[in-house]
Amino acid sequence: MATLFGFSSQQEQLGKEDTFRSMQTALEFPGGLRERHWIDPDGFVALGAMSAANMSDPGHFAIDEEAGVLCLFDGIVFTDAESPSDALIEPDGARKLLSAYLESGPDCLRDIEGNFSVAWWDRKHRRLTIGTDKIGQNLLFFGQHNGEFVFGSYITQLLASGLLTKELDLEGFADLLACEFVLGERTLFRDIQIIGPATYLVIEGERVQARQYWRIDDIDSDRGLDEEYVDELDTVWRLAVRRAIRPDSESTIGLTGGVDSRMILAAAAAQDLPLFSYTGGLPDSTDVLLARQAAELTGARHTFRLVEPSKADSWLETMVRYQGGFVATLHTHPCMALFSTPGHDERIQGIGGTYVRGFWAPKPSEPVSTAKDMPAFIFNRLVAPKKRGYLDRLWKPDLAMFAQDATKAHLLDLVDNYDEKNGPLAQAHFFYLHERCRKFLNKGAIISKLARDIHYPYLDHSYVQKVSTLKIEDRLKHNINIQIELIRRAFPRLLNIPYAKNLMPLSASSGRKWKTRVTRSIRRRLNSVTGFVSPSPTFVDNHDYARWVREDMRSVILDLLQNPNAAYRAYLNRDSVLSMLDEHFASRADNKALIAALVTFEMINKP
Repeated sequence: MATLFGFSSQQEQLGKEDTFRSMQTALEFPGGLRERHWIDPDGFVALGAMSAANMSDPGHFAIDEEAGVLCLFDGIVFTDAESPSDALIEPDGARKLLSAYLESGPDCLRDIEGNFSVAWWDRKHRRLTIGTDKIGQNLLFFGQHNGEFVFGSYITQLLASGLLTKELDLEGFADLLACEFVLGERTLFRDIQIIGPATYLVIEGERVQARQYWRIDDIDSDRGLDEEYVDELDTVWRLAVRRAIRPDSESTIGLTGGVDSRMILAAAAAQDLPLFSYTGGLPDSTDVLLARQAAELTGARHTFRLVEPSKADSWLETMVRYQGGFVATLHTHPCMALFSTPGHDERIQGIGGTYVRGFWAPKPSEPVSTAKDMPAFIFNRLVAPKKRGYLDRLWKPDLAMFAQDATKAHLLDLVDNYDEKNGPLAQAHFFYLHERCRKFLNKGAIISKLARDIHYPYLDHSYVQKVSTLKIEDRLKHNINIQIELIRRAFPRLLNIPYAKNLMPLSASSGRKWKTRVTRSIRRRLNSVTGFVSPSPTFVDNHDYARWVREDMRSVILDLLQNPNAAYRAYLNRDSVLSMLDEHFASRADNKALIAALVTFEMINKP
């Protein structure tokens, strides 16, 4: 399924079918629709789940008439099997979740692995319970207003219900402008929040209680990186890939020139799983060329899809509506999935790969000795120095300090939520997994999953838990070498293909890398002086995003942001915004992140 949604009310709702239908039709599914729904005859609750007709349907609805409890869920539930020959996906996930709930209540989620969101309705007690899996990549939003509780996988569904207001959360806007996504439980709307990972809500009447049933920081990060640990990690990783790439469907790996997708491909090839891959972008880009080499080497059937700007501006409103305004981007190409026939059933994404190699390493000048240092450390990672200067100018004087303090306070609250036992850098990486990875890096999949199933091997709970046991110092020290070792064990020839970031084979020794860097530096200098020495190989980007924003999307951006009635004018200096736009379109500065946040804000505030 692609979406779970519904509402509950204290009283019988006369217009419950109309409310439900409005939420149901807020989304468009390409190629037909598969739907399961249940409306309480007494009018206290309505629940639904929908997906595109081409998606798999591993049982998304179950009911126990005697107990008076029903279950709907969106996603997949894993079995306990570990053998390559065993079925890894529950054929009737809703039945599994319903049985577990009847046995031990919502805390049953502690013992269930998968990628899902779930809703249980207990008719006898008029109790609605909704929750997410341990990692929470399947986003679930909720809102409460005038005694009505509404939830859904997409913010646009909640707004379509008519039961909530569109009142702005100004602190959410401050987060969006600074970080390109809204932090914590907030969204851009005061009435709407996002459920955290490993969390369930129990709704009885007007009372809403939240409980976090599992915590990643309960794991002791005390393992050293030795042969035994790598053996264990390799076993868990291969299981995660088998769970994602199933023999009963055509699953395609989103392949680039990076190490994350190559590690998925290596594990799939080593286990003789069906090999399909695709790359989107520009035909002569580095990612496309390296992905083709990797696919050819493993025997994967590879497809290429051109990503170009012809629809970039016309897809903008659709993208923002489905993303709900809690992330900011102008990269609209994921909308291709909504307007074209999918060439495969499922997509395998490399989101989360950076967690194993320690994404945020401190610089020598950065003090990170205690948890108190972390909010500033993360803020500096999320907000570039030049952008920080713009933020001070953009906000109206009476709001500038409020906006900056709000975002820093949100960061402090989030970091303080993690136990300090594994050290402050571990707290920063828990934040990365739960916030940036689950939200901003997920922005394309939020749209694509309306057309096809999306799976994330790096966010498999067993894999995340195993990675989290490794000392953060070892993850930072060994960085990409952990992934290189897993590729070497699975399909070593893939290491001979250059890595997109440095255009050197992953198998290159430290000495060879140093020698290559020195040689390339000398060649660049000679070429700049004489013009006769051929330059070193250079990275060719997979898209011309910067040009698209400056040229192809310029008209729609300026129409929105130069509008004298623009919504941002209540909070930001119009002259500063226009000056920032002038600098960007004159190529004197790269302000596309700020522009994306402002465009998102305007789109989401359209009447």
